Amino acid sequence: MWIEKCATEDILRTWIKHCPAQKLVSTLDGKILWANAAFCEWSQYTLGELTQQTWMGISVPDKNLEADISEMQSLDAYRPCYVIKKQYIPKGSKPEWGILTVMRYPLSGEIQCCLCTWEPLKNGTATAFALAMEKFDEINKRLEIMAADIQIKKSQSVSERLWDTVGEWAMQNPKMAIVLLLILLALNPAPIIITWFTRMGWLPATPVQIEVRDQQTGQTIPASEELINALQRESDVVSMRR
Repeated sequence: MWIEKCATEDILRTWIKHCPAQKLVSTLDGKILWANAAFCEWSQYTLGELTQQTWMGISVPDKNLEADISEMQSLDAYRPCYVIKKQYIPKGSKPEWGILTVMRYPLSGEIQCCLCTWEPLKNGTATAFALAMEKFDEINKRLEIMAADIQIKKSQSVSERLWDTVGEWAMQNPKMAIVLLLILLALNPAPIIITWFTRMGWLPATPVQIEVRDQQTGQTIPASEELINALQRESDVVSMRR
């Protein structure tokens, strides 16, 4: 084959240095070793400036950068290359989307360097892709909120879910909620309203301490749990007789 018989080192060096495709060579930990003229022109960095930093330093610090680092660390003889969409930041300019192709060298054994080809997206394509990524992030955040809400509802009891449903309905139908509130006040004033407001978060869920006054000494002492339960049962009986 021509590549094996005729492709001299000089031919390959000339091709890589002067081709319009943007080339970058880095170590496995990200230090830039070399870039061709096309990449320097696009990035607005000189070769000397590029070799003083890492490619992470000219990348947008987002999930795509994290994926890029992870992919590079995972290169091996069975998977010697990968392709990823990401953003590089030209010197003194805004981030630009592009497609990065990375290949390890050599293909097997200990990695000496990574050979990278950068293809910036055209203006229209880059804008559309950026908008799509923004929408994707927005949808992803909504899905995370929905998943968290589902987990909360799963952990709630039936009564808690009922009160949450009532609260949501009240917020959406304030006039009807006022009518319902008046009916509840007429049927059972304190316990239902306090419970409702507490569930809605309109009242702090502070414990109520009940004290009993001794008729002979005039001293007040905290009521026992048995007495509180008895008072509650009596209150229920009175409520049922109304």
